[in-house]
Formats: sequence, C-alpha cells, structure tokens
Amino acid sequence: MESVRLGNERVQRHVVPFYLPLVNPLVKGLLRLGMPMGPMRLLSVRGRKSGRERRTPVAILDNNGNRYIVSVYGMSQWVRNLRAEGEGKLRKRWRSQSIRVVELSPKDAAPILMVGLAKAPSFLKKYFETTADSSMEEFERDAVHHPVFKIEENAGRPA
Repeated sequence: MESVRLGNERVQRHVVPFYLPLVNPLVKGLLRLGMPMGPMRLLSVRGRKSGRERRTPVAILDNNGNRYIVSVYGMSQWVRNLRAEGEGKLRKRWRSQSIRVVELSPKDAAPILMVGLAKAPSFLKKYFETTADSSMEEFERDAVHHPVFKIEENAGRPA
C-alpha cells in the first residue's frame, strides 16, 4: 500500500499490479464482444472531470439477493467516478442495465468483503489484509481500503 493525497487528506491505496493495464483492455474487449466471463461485467460510468463515458471490467458479487461491486485495488479511478456519479451502466453480453449504487460504510461492507474474499480467486486475495480466518473487526478495517457499492436495481433487465 502507498499513501496518496486526496484533497486535504492522506489516503492509503493499493498499488495497481503491473499486469492490470495489459489485461484490462483484453478483458474489456472480450466483454464488449459478448464473451461470458463468469461474474465479470463491463461498468460504464461518466468521468468526473472529462464527462466522457469510461468503461472498466468489474466483478459482481451476489449475496443474499443483493448485488455488489467491490474494488479489489482500492481507490481506483472508476471508484472515484462512481462515487461522484452514483450511477452507471452494467453490460453483460448485449444487454445493458442502468444502475444506481450506494457506497457502504466500512461496518456494512465488512460482511460483504468476508463473503467476497471466500469466493475470490487466490491471485486477488493478496490485495487484502484479511484472510478467511480474520475477525469482523479486521474486515471492517480492511473495508476502508476496498470500497463496496451496493447496486440498487433500476427498471430494466439485470445485466
């Protein structure tokens, strides 16, 4: 983790792995072509500075009938854009769904992180400070570094 300045405060964020800029365009392209990729969806959200639509692949976590987006790599640009907009579009194959999101507090995000970490592939688990054996308090501390957004369904088919 490294510390960065965000406004007047210092925020811890995870360093994005070197391979992500190489892999993300490939995954994005496959998702745009309609390739099924498990829980992966293409998230489109308007850039907070440019106003242009930005797309990034994200994994959707299903838990107790609700859907969530978890930021594995911390305070990424898509997280900042989604915070600013509060809405976006999810695309799965050729279907697109407008969504609204609510960012969860660390206390509310902790149980979601616990479930997500149990389902996550091993190469992603190293970006979390918690393990399957961690306490809820430890997940709550880790949730500060991994924003979790609850998807509120809008009219339309789910993506």
